[in-house]
Amino acid sequence: MEPNNLLNCIKAFAKRICATLLAALAVSLLTIGCGDRSAPDANNSDSTRINKLKQIDDSVMTLAPSVKQLIADGIRTAPDSMTAYEYRLREARYLTLTDRPERFKDNIKNILRFAEQQQKRELNNAEKRRLNTLIAGAYNCRAAYYHNFHRKQHQAIQLYKAAYSLLANSDSKHNMPKVCANLADAYIQDNNMPMAAQWYRRALFLVDSLALPPKENVTLYMGLAQIYLSLHDFDTALHYYKATEEHFNMMSPSMQAYFLNNFGNYYYFKKNYRQALDKFLRMKQNLERHGMQNNFDMYLCKVNLADVYLNLDSIRTAQRYLNEVEPYFHKRDDFTALHYCKTIRIGIATKTGNIATAQRLIADNDETQHPVQYTLVNLRNRYLQKYYYNPQNETFRHSRTSRLFS
Repeated sequence: MEPNNLLNCIKAFAKRICATLLAALAVSLLTIGCGDRSAPDANNSDSTRINKLKQIDDSVMTLAPSVKQLIADGIRTAPDSMTAYEYRLREARYLTLTDRPERFKDNIKNILRFAEQQQKRELNNAEKRRLNTLIAGAYNCRAAYYHNFHRKQHQAIQLYKAAYSLLANSDSKHNMPKVCANLADAYIQDNNMPMAAQWYRRALFLVDSLALPPKENVTLYMGLAQIYLSLHDFDTALHYYKATEEHFNMMSPSMQAYFLNNFGNYYYFKKNYRQALDKFLRMKQNLERHGMQNNFDMYLCKVNLADVYLNLDSIRTAQRYLNEVEPYFHKRDDFTALHYCKTIRIGIATKTGNIATAQRLIADNDETQHPVQYTLVNLRNRYLQKYYYNPQNETFRHSRTSRLFS
């Protein structure tokens, strides 16, 4: 399907979903607490187990103070190895939201090693579905780490696809739209908008066809907004951002941060820096309120704040935020984030007339050897244009003279 036709289909489908959202919200309190609709043949003990794990998942996403103890108790009292590893997966997800996300790796390795051993056994259908859920969760967790820290983009995409396939024959089909949305985000990071649009459309379709609670639906509008923003269709993007904001309190703290970051980016690309500042400061305050001062989302927020303050001529504040975030990204070899940090430093050097520093930063292109998202390439070009057109730049004056006399 052609990209334009695909986007038109998404827009029409999303409008149909929007039309039913308000009606669905009226019964959300009844449906959110229901068991897994994708496993109608599950017995009572399975339903109890699935619901308990979903409650733990909610506690992980909200970083509830009790969640570490709940996971530890679950592992300690697990009646079998499978249950223990299901709790280990929740522990891995929790670790990815902390100030040392790399600690999740051992959990995932152990889970996949256990799953490989289980696959050698004769399993009944219920056991296979349960194991598929576990493996899919491990794949999704590993892919999300690669995705967040801009590593192994193509491997992240393959892991998300593998997770999606496994969930189709699992006891947690309700997680399929989330994986679709993650996959769409990964394609955006890989500069592949047609595939991103396709996977957002599939996520919306699954939420509708699986009759999932409205809270599963709302955050998908952010994906649509991102696509329209990348196409510079600001009016349609704003429509979806506002549709999402109406249900802000339904989101987990991590999803709230994701929304505010994207909404801030919308105003940044509109060059409405005051409104962008408002969104990013709100994101920062929201993260602090939930005790997330030292996780990835906060550092992402601060690097965006640095760029906004640069454009508002608050140079010292921009430099302060860069000084706070660069060690974090260096430690994790996040070359995409470091590319962005250097772009901002080029902008600072140019704006303050420190042309020698700008020249040194431009010449040092270590991080540019790694794939960079298209929007970040555009930002670098925008700051480079300001550098080359700076009246204090001798390179610009000489090149302008040579063109005049050529």
